[in-house]
Amino acid sequence: MGGTVTGWGEVRSWGAKLVENLTQAVSRDVLAHSMPEIDKAGFEIVFHVHDEIVAEVDDGDGRLTSDYLVELMTDGHLWTKGLPLDAEGETMKRYRK
Repeated sequence: MGGTVTGWGEVRSWGAKLVENLTQAVSRDVLAHSMPEIDKAGFEIVFHVHDEIVAEVDDGDGRLTSDYLVELMTDGHLWTKGLPLDAEGETMKRYRK
């Protein structure tokens, strides 16, 4: 069994870890900011994790495509101007990683 943490203490880190965490935090904020527009467009967001959205759509709705979802995710916002936003999407019958 591991020890228990009883309070605040010094934590050692390094630059690459801090940059990675900052990048992931900003990516999550960009994604979260896009979610109301994605929902308003008609996508039913089933779940999201970090930098990924899984949405469910009716087969017959040709308007709600993975390309359209990617467009909504990377459209950019006033506060993301200048960020190199990019995403990939895929249409599938069942979710897989």
